[in-house]
Amino acid sequence: MYEVMPHIALVLPRSRPARWQTVEFRLYRRIIEIRDAVLTLRPYVDEQVANTARESAAAAGLDRDGQEAVVEAATLAAALRAKADNRVNGDAAPPTAVRPADIDEEARWLTGVADAYRRSPVVAQFLR
Repeated sequence: MYEVMPHIALVLPRSRPARWQTVEFRLYRRIIEIRDAVLTLRPYVDEQVANTARESAAAAGLDRDGQEAVVEAATLAAALRAKADNRVNGDAAPPTAVRPADIDEEARWLTGVADAYRRSPVVAQFLR
């Protein structure tokens, strides 16, 4: 997402992390940057994409967490495409229903979304 929205970077990317940047800091920074990107993409979100992805994920037999990760990934994929096409979809869509309680849970959630983005056939239909 950084390539599409470079303004989300809290610290400019470098080939190697600075010595003062702990693993925890880098994880926290990455999560904040991803959440900032999601907020930036909200005007490009199409609610119909979320509905279609939810139906497809349920039909594929995914559990609730898997369904929500696929919905988030598909929504982001379609929103990135809409942003690239400069196609705003009206009012900003509501944020995702998933609200992790802490940074570890957030990291697990975002990892699931990233996996769905890369591997889910449901998401793949929105990447074309």
